Amino acid sequence: MLPKPNELPSTTHEAKQIVCPLGLEIKKIHACPNDCILYRGKDYENLDECPVCKASRYKIRRDDPGNVEGEERPRKKIPAKVMWYAPIIPRLKHLFRNKYHAKLLQWHKEDCKLDNMLRHPANGSQWRAIDREFPEFAKDARNIRFALSTDGMNPFGEQSSSHSTWPLTLCIYNLPPWL
Repeated sequence: MLPKPNELPSTTHEAKQIVCPLGLEIKKIHACPNDCILYRGKDYENLDECPVCKASRYKIRRDDPGNVEGEERPRKKIPAKVMWYAPIIPRLKHLFRNKYHAKLLQWHKEDCKLDNMLRHPANGSQWRAIDREFPEFAKDARNIRFALSTDGMNPFGEQSSSHSTWPLTLCIYNLPPWL
């Protein structure tokens, strides 16, 4: 999939060993199994059922209505659905800590050629329209512009599977075209 020697990690453990030293954490947020709410914020974080559809926040364990005999503590509750969230702000701060990367992120404002040729999104009419609409945003070269893309997929390839994944791809438009 990637040119040699670039290879994707083959296990989650290997991926975590690459990402964790960078300080780029992943947050896991419990969600309603019917996608009504996220269990976060002061109104929802301590609820055990969805206020909209009344679905249980946690999986129902057939083997254990409460404690199992002989156990001192109750078993840990397993959430019915979890949303994985990779906060963008720490990742952007990480990019701007490196002087070389910070310069590349400002390329669209400082080094982009303005000769009526469309070589980069910064040369396009939509980019200029946003600059006219939000002049304060356009002034600072450090402001980031993104493209967001998403598409649902069934990672197991089974039509009857209830599991689906909706990855979000966020592309930074500030970078030069060769990156």
